[in-house]
Amino acid sequence: MLNKIYRGGVHRTTPETVEVNYTGSASVVLPGAAAALSSTDGITGVVGPDTFFYIIGEQLHGGVDENQVGTGSSIRLYTPRSGDLYAARAAAGVPLVDDTPLTINAQGQFAAAGEGDPVHAYLDYPSNSSLRVDLTGPVVADQLIPIKIK
Repeated sequence: MLNKIYRGGVHRTTPETVEVNYTGSASVVLPGAAAALSSTDGITGVVGPDTFFYIIGEQLHGGVDENQVGTGSSIRLYTPRSGDLYAARAAAGVPLVDDTPLTINAQGQFAAAGEGDPVHAYLDYPSNSSLRVDLTGPVVADQLIPIKIK
């Protein structure tokens, strides 16, 4: 079961984080979504092909499915590094096939990469994983899926 956003790293067990003040319109920001820094709102879900992205972390005393709502919220962002493992928000229809290339859509969700899409991560769903019992398809929008950073 995916109950933490940061699942571990190749070289370290403690993630690197940064906090930003979210000043955008009152909206829901889910832990596990991808975000890029924004000079106007603090963060945005729109991640370009060459944009460094972050993974939104759970609140200090909150769970992975608790929304972070509204203007003035302080949001913790994980700084992903190559090989790090996360639980991330999926777009609907991501195939549950190990090493599926994933891109980031305009909502900050990880979606199956198509031809020409930038690859940001891969689905981490090996055949010997205990996640195969807890995580079965079809994947719905904003479901947490296990990913490995490219």
